[in-house]
Amino acid sequence: MAIINKYKNKKVEFEGIKFDSEMEKDFYLYLLKKYKKEDIIIQPSYTLLESFRDKEDKLIRAITYKADFEVLGVSYDVKGIVLPVFLLKEKLFKYKYPEKTLKVICKAPKYIGLEWIELSELKKIRKGKKEMKTSQKGIDLIKSFEGLRLQAYRCSANKLTIGYGHTSTVKEGMKITTIQAEELLKSDLKNFEEGVTRLVGLKIHQLMFDSLVSFAFNLGLGNFQKSTLLKKINPGNFEEASKEFLKWNRANGKVLEGLTRRRESEKNLFLQGFKELEINEITGKK
Repeated sequence: MAIINKYKNKKVEFEGIKFDSEMEKDFYLYLLKKYKKEDIIIQPSYTLLESFRDKEDKLIRAITYKADFEVLGVSYDVKGIVLPVFLLKEKLFKYKYPEKTLKVICKAPKYIGLEWIELSELKKIRKGKKEMKTSQKGIDLIKSFEGLRLQAYRCSANKLTIGYGHTSTVKEGMKITTIQAEELLKSDLKNFEEGVTRLVGLKIHQLMFDSLVSFAFNLGLGNFQKSTLLKKINPGNFEEASKEFLKWNRANGKVLEGLTRRRESEKNLFLQGFKELEINEITGKK
């Protein structure tokens, strides 16, 4: 029976060594490539506060902390999230062992170009992402597939629609002007731009953002939020994520040619943005 720890990770065993997670074992293999095996201390324990007796002579147990590894004076804790109890122990560790360094490590998203990264550095990168707006290229893509209809109609999903795919506040027989259609699109885009910015946890290229806004505009933020597409984007698995677009080409269970063409266009735009993102990383462009 697999043992689940407080981070909901399965404990694994490798060469007789028990690790709290698969990620911890992977980091051990990474350390083996860089250091001698005898230099790696596995699960070292540190006393943060000695045991003592209170005024009623009751024994108060010592507070200890167990890191995952220590290598040449640097302690490593491998985790994807940090709980409040760890933050307290981290402060006590730094106070008690000022000569040592404690690093919280996690797997790095592929777009960063590293195997591992300090969790604090990854958070800085993710916080650096700005709220983005759809470019003209993205708007043109959405317009080309939505089409412009100045009188209310029912789309393939049987929803009342008008303008460029606008579905809220639409009534039977409703008519609008081209200018009104542009204003409705601008208002609709704001909602999807904010949603994509909120859900995507890292910095992406403008064209990648455009493709995701188009995807969410067509399918809804709810579908985008629960999609494998988003789940693969946030760890930085962009190439794998691009393969998910074409899985969303059905309406009422039927494959539609128009949706297939739209997903292809979104996928291509996404990959174009990814390639430019890689070039920017290499050349140092922002």
